[in-house]
Amino acid sequence: PWVSMATEVEAVPSAAVPSAVASRSGPGVVVVVDPGPRLPEAAGGEVEVVEVEGRTIRLRVDTTDGGLLRVLEPWLPGWTAAIDGVPAEVLQVDGGFVGVVLPPGDGVVTLAWHAPWLRAGAWTSGLTALGLAVALVVVGRRPSTLHSAEVEAYGGGSTEPDP
Repeated sequence: PWVSMATEVEAVPSAAVPSAVASRSGPGVVVVVDPGPRLPEAAGGEVEVVEVEGRTIRLRVDTTDGGLLRVLEPWLPGWTAAIDGVPAEVLQVDGGFVGVVLPPGDGVVTLAWHAPWLRAGAWTSGLTALGLAVALVVVGRRPSTLHSAEVEAYGGGSTEPDP
């Protein structure tokens, strides 16, 4: 399934992920990559998709003892999670998917992905456009710098009208 609750959690260092994923004993076993100190005991529970809109996923969860939610979306920097509006930890699970540590109880999990480089790119583009606009204004206001010797060299001459 696209979303599921872990029935068993196995924490491994990143180098051991391929063999741990290949040798797990069942579909409910979730392999967590380099977990933090808050790794839950797997307890199972229920999960239901409420809404998927753009890069945001809302899920209704119900777990008696807390646990680990697995979502088969590619894990990338930029994933955030909240449970009933309270920020929650996002983990990399099964070598490249999204996991969320859940407290006991029921609630709505909101997962959202925001490209971390998008804001930097927008700032860079905006500053570049501003710099180009300033350069065009400065160049457009610059007075002509042709001197009389240059005018004569190009066949110019007197500024008096011809008789």
